[in-house]
Amino acid sequence: MAIIDKLIHYAKIHLDLLSQDEIFIRNRLLELLRLDDYTPEFVADDTLANLSVPDVLLDELR
Repeated sequence: MAIIDKLIHYAKIHLDLLSQDEIFIRNRLLELLRLDDYTPEFVADDTLANLSVPDVLLDELR
């Protein structure tokens, strides 16, 4: 699911998410969203670098 990769990438850019925490956060998101499987997807830096808040990303969950 692309939204998971986008949220993690956003957190790495704007919230200083550390690489060693990325797997834990991904697993928590999968658990919270009640998803059983995951396929990584590429996320371009320029897509998320200009966002000041992740509201647009969260809209994808609705």
